[in-house]
Amino acid sequence: MKGSFLMGVLLLAQVATAQKVIDISKTEGSAHVLLMSVGGEPVLSAKVVNTVSGSPYFRNEWMNTSLLLPSGEQYTNVPTRLDLMRNQLYYLDGKKNEFVAQSLIREIAFKEESGPYYRFVHSRYIEAPELKEGWYQLLAEGPATLYKYYSKTLLSQKPYGSATEEQVIQTKEKYLVVYQGQVYELKKLKDAPDVLPGKKEALKTFVSGKELEGLSTEGKYIALVRYYNTLLP
Repeated sequence: MKGSFLMGVLLLAQVATAQKVIDISKTEGSAHVLLMSVGGEPVLSAKVVNTVSGSPYFRNEWMNTSLLLPSGEQYTNVPTRLDLMRNQLYYLDGKKNEFVAQSLIREIAFKEESGPYYRFVHSRYIEAPELKEGWYQLLAEGPATLYKYYSKTLLSQKPYGSATEEQVIQTKEKYLVVYQGQVYELKKLKDAPDVLPGKKEALKTFVSGKELEGLSTEGKYIALVRYYNTLLP
């Protein structure tokens, strides 16, 4: 399992820019010493809130994770969950005690048990001042970078006669392109040629062509931005 885990993240590193990114092949740290580097506040399990719909997390289950700190330290095979509503990272120590990280983390790579990697970058390390503070899923890199942002909204109420608060968490996904410090939101594929600066006619031709047939909405955005990058200097 370790070999496949390393290979997956190395593929991520191959498409990365020159700036520091996760490279788990270095294995510079381990979960056993993570608490000393990022700090941690124990999480109390007693909660009088019942979530009836939605979730604050990227994934509810604990996922095998690699972390990159601003110092360049890296930690691998850490069980974590990312709370995208509060922008908090929860992790388990060697005894399965749950903590919330107290220090800054630059980048996170999640690995499903049998599936793809998901890479998140904190807004502090994205050169786009207008971005809302939080975590952004990296989908495509180059002169223009495509991110996916999960906007979480909490609705809560306490039913009459109940001591338990009920909450509904709604998630809206946004696709954002960062290019030369500016942010461009892609709301509809057909509007992308008018949203992205320059190369309008080439993008129109690409969008109306057959290259995107059979792809999911997200897959189409990824293909579009990758093509866009081939047009940029």
